[in-house]
Amino acid sequence: MSWASREAHKIEGRLAEAGKRFGKAEHIIVSLRIGDYDLRYEDLRNKVVKILEDRGVIGGCLIFHGFRYNNVRLWYWSPIFHVLGVIKGGYGCRNCNHERGDCHSCSGFNGREVRGFEKDGYIVKVMGERKTIFGTAWYQLNHSTIRTNVKRPHACTWFGVCSYRRLKVKVEKRKSLCPICGEELVKLHYLGARRIFKERETKGFVYSFVDDLADENDSPNWCEAHSGSYE
Repeated sequence: MSWASREAHKIEGRLAEAGKRFGKAEHIIVSLRIGDYDLRYEDLRNKVVKILEDRGVIGGCLIFHGFRYNNVRLWYWSPIFHVLGVIKGGYGCRNCNHERGDCHSCSGFNGREVRGFEKDGYIVKVMGERKTIFGTAWYQLNHSTIRTNVKRPHACTWFGVCSYRRLKVKVEKRKSLCPICGEELVKLHYLGARRIFKERETKGFVYSFVDDLADENDSPNWCEAHSGSYE
């Protein structure tokens, strides 16, 4: 399982618990005003959190995208934040028939967004209804921007009511099941004679292989990793 898949499952589990208390999570994009493009990441993130709170987004996770691409400029700096977060009172504007200009006096999310944009120049947009939290998180994580100048970089950070300090969640370890019998997979040690190359760059590396359970002398080729007999 890739790092993005593991992280997306954690996001899915955490937001599922948050959803029980605060409502359905939405996919939100925060587009920065150009004047803030030169801010340090920490200052930029703190400002985005305050702007989200101003719009009524009370918690969630932030995934940072620093670059965009086109055929003229190639990769260029154009930072935005993708958010999977919960909105106070929910997002009731999706099926609203009002035009954006009619929302100024509305107490809903779009009204807060219109008034907020006039103050800070940030566009905070709720995207279309997503199919799954996992799918959205996985896709955004796969092309996120991760800093390399810190000791423990994170592709996803939490804020508000979903922060680690305020929301305690016990996420069960995801089980890997056999596609044939449906039983939980277990880690094995290989005891056979075949040499296994683990480094992808090494000649002879294969992604997976199958060997008999035992050799011609009935000695086992495999054992469970927790078994003390073949450690």
